[in-house]
Amino acid sequence: MLNKKVKAGVLCAMDSEASVLLEKLENHVVEKHGGIDCHCGDFGGTPVAIIRCGIGKVFAAASTQLLIDFYHPEVILNSGIGGGLADDLSIGDIIVGERLVMHDFDLTPLGYARGCLAGAADHGKPTYFQPDKAVLDKLFQAAEKFAGEGHRLRRGCIASGDIFVSDGEKRRALNREFQADVAEMEGAAVAQVATAAGVSFVVLRAVSDLASGSAATYESFEHEIGVFSSKIAVEFCRNL
Repeated sequence: MLNKKVKAGVLCAMDSEASVLLEKLENHVVEKHGGIDCHCGDFGGTPVAIIRCGIGKVFAAASTQLLIDFYHPEVILNSGIGGGLADDLSIGDIIVGERLVMHDFDLTPLGYARGCLAGAADHGKPTYFQPDKAVLDKLFQAAEKFAGEGHRLRRGCIASGDIFVSDGEKRRALNREFQADVAEMEGAAVAQVATAAGVSFVVLRAVSDLASGSAATYESFEHEIGVFSSKIAVEFCRNL
C-alpha cells in the first residue's frame, strides 16, 4: 500500500523488544514487503507500523527506509536495549538518545576522527545525529511515567556499531572517546537514514547489561528489560 501514512514507524531489533508492542497493537494486520513483515495497526488511535528489523546497522537501515517508502511516518522510533557504558548506570536505567554516533565507522587513516562519516564538513570530530527537540521531549515525557525505583532516566549519547561490546577496556574506550552512555547496534543507522529523508527520529535504550565480561548478564535481563522499553514506546506513540 504505497499511499498508506502512519503517525509513527517503530523499529525493534529482537522479539524480546517487540513482543509487548505487538501484543498491545490494535487492529493488527501484517503486510509483507520484500520478505519483511510489517505490523500495522494503532495504539489508542495513533496509526503505527512496526518492524522487527533484526540485529545490526544494515538491517536497521534497510527497515528504516522501508518504513519511509511504504508508510510515510511522521516520526521513527527505534526502541530496545543496550549495554551501559557510563560508570554511574545500572541495569534497568533508561537513556533517551539526544545524540547518536557510529563508533565503528573508522576513516582515521585518511585523516578523519573515528566516528566521522565520509563527506562531513569537519573531519576532526565524530558525526553525531540529533533528533528534533520537540519529539525528543515527548519521548522523555513518556519514559518519565515508567521511571522510578530501579529505573533511572536521563538523556544521553548512544553509540552504535556492529560489535557486541562485552569487555571493560572497550566499554571505557567508547565512553571516553564519544562520551557515550550506551552501546548498541542499530540506533545511529536509523538516525542517518531518517535524517537523509527529512523524517524525525528518536531512539530509546534501556540498559540490559553493563557491557563488560560475559554475555550472561545480558541473557538474564534481555527479555525483562526489552519488555520495559517496549512499554515506553507504546506510551510515546499513544501521545503523538
